[in-house]
Amino acid sequence: VAQNARPVIHMHPTEVEPEDSDERLLARIRDTIEEHIGDPDFDVNQLARSLGYSRSAFYRHLEELNVGSPAELIRQMRVERGRQWLEAGAGSVGRVAWKVGFRSTSHFSKLFRDRYGVTPSQFVREGSDEDDFDLPSAAL
Repeated sequence: VAQNARPVIHMHPTEVEPEDSDERLLARIRDTIEEHIGDPDFDVNQLARSLGYSRSAFYRHLEELNVGSPAELIRQMRVERGRQWLEAGAGSVGRVAWKVGFRSTSHFSKLFRDRYGVTPSQFVREGSDEDDFDLPSAAL
């Protein structure tokens, strides 16, 4: 009777290492913003929705993480990506501003100057040696 029986195979999942859920959320936020970085209509509501949060719950959760407002995170990522594009010589300031989702070059320039202490044009003209500029470490 046992001749026709198949041996029992036991399968077990691979070992997992616990991952910090806050770090995982920040990585998802970063990835989602990067995915939509060129869309000027991408906003906090869309970000929260794409991560499965209501707007108010998303604000509360980020407040608990002490990483700033979602709108500030989107702006920060756009300006930092703009700096990267300028550093890579990916076009004029206006073109880079457009590539990172700004409708207004002057708004991009103001936020860039607020963050780095120089205008995007100065950054390009004077080179992008990080030692010459106040480049904050990324929060995400």
